Amino acid sequence: MRQYRKGCGLNGTQLADLINISQGSLSELENNKTLPSADTIASLICYTDLNIRWLLTGEGDVYNKDTINENLPEEVRELLEEVKRVLTCGDIEAYEALKMNILYISKTIDAEKKRKAELCQFKKQVWKEIAKLKRKDKLKLPLRDESQRKEAM
Repeated sequence: MRQYRKGCGLNGTQLADLINISQGSLSELENNKTLPSADTIASLICYTDLNIRWLLTGEGDVYNKDTINENLPEEVRELLEEVKRVLTCGDIEAYEALKMNILYISKTIDAEKKRKAELCQFKKQVWKEIAKLKRKDKLKLPLRDESQRKEAM
């Protein structure tokens, strides 16, 4: 893993942030003290061109020779090709703009995840309150049966 990281010109903090693990976890991976989790492998596949077979077995090339996953929608493949072009053209302004856009997208995704988690928590609280009222016979509205309630969630 260290060989890959250094070959990409990344420091430990950058790679750890990219694949969403701690620097300590990255250090353990690089020093062969642990194997990557399924989540880490998924992040490596999504965010790097590291050959997972090489990482786990030492066989093959360090870098994945596949260009862009053919299973992705056409628009996504085109966008990734454009990202590759920006990263390899040496245009600092284009790189900075790309970096800002990626940061914006990451923050938007994080905000959306937080909003969904908050809504889920709110929904649970509502169902708890309904259950309390139902137990106290204070609920005046008809409720769905348990199986319908689970389907609605």
